[in-house]
Amino acid sequence: MSERRESGALAVLLGVPALLLAPVWAPLLRHAAADLFAVGGVGPDLAPVAVAAACWTRRPAIAIAFALALGASLDLASATPWGLGPARFLLLATFVTRLRRAVDAEGVGVSLFLGALCATSERLSAALLLALFAKLPPQPLLAHAALVALYSTALAPLVFAAAHRLPGEGPE
Repeated sequence: MSERRESGALAVLLGVPALLLAPVWAPLLRHAAADLFAVGGVGPDLAPVAVAAACWTRRPAIAIAFALALGASLDLASATPWGLGPARFLLLATFVTRLRRAVDAEGVGVSLFLGALCATSERLSAALLLALFAKLPPQPLLAHAALVALYSTALAPLVFAAAHRLPGEGPE
């Protein structure tokens, strides 16, 4: 029991600053991963995959708080009205946490499915919103979003493996 309490205390000790500093590290991580792993001008977007992993491996309240903080921090540099990023991430988090309650499964297949679902829906919705608000043609944005989602999905098992290794309590 004391190990669990120590693990919970460590999670709070690490988790609260991570959430508070999300406006700093989330955009940097998003751009660094995209630049570092870019192939042919396309890099992964690990943010929606991280939301899926958090929702699958952590308690719903923590996962949703993470999704909102991540969405809000990434929305600061977006060309769409503020609030749409957190709303998209909140919808993803709500869906995955509800799915987690209904399905008890683990493994590479689950991480690939959830990574594909979240990366595709988040990237395509972001592309459509950008086309709408920035008055850009949607076709190139959607094509790029699909490639980013595919690349992000390929890295989903690594993100889920990392999420499983982080300290803290698992899902309820």
